Amino acid sequence: YTSCVQSRDLDEFHQNCYQIAGFPDYLAYSHGSNPMRVIDNVSIPLMALNSRDDPVCASQNIDDNMDSIAGLANGLLVITSRGSHCAHFAGWSMKPWASQLMVEYLAANHASLKKIDSGVSYAHQSGIHQ
Repeated sequence: YTSCVQSRDLDEFHQNCYQIAGFPDYLAYSHGSNPMRVIDNVSIPLMALNSRDDPVCASQNIDDNMDSIAGLANGLLVITSRGSHCAHFAGWSMKPWASQLMVEYLAANHASLKKIDSGVSYAHQSGIHQ
């Protein structure tokens, strides 16, 4: 705990928080907290939003795994140049737009699933948008 509190930056914090997160070392923490190791098991609609300036979810991780994300049947990856981590604010009002984007994506998938249930054919598509 003390080493986490005394961390000078986010990288140092991550180097020290593995014990608090229940891992034996930093390498196990990095492996266990990387969502890319389970991406092939995702079968429900998934929209991932990542910014290039995100200090937590490094864009290099996205670049290294672009093919896996593109291969998801109902997957969509949205990459923005700015947005930091979870912020994605719009305009002077600082209104977050990411939640609305997610709602629209999930609503579209829900509507598509209802069409499948009613016998209307539907082609699943994945995509990467920058």
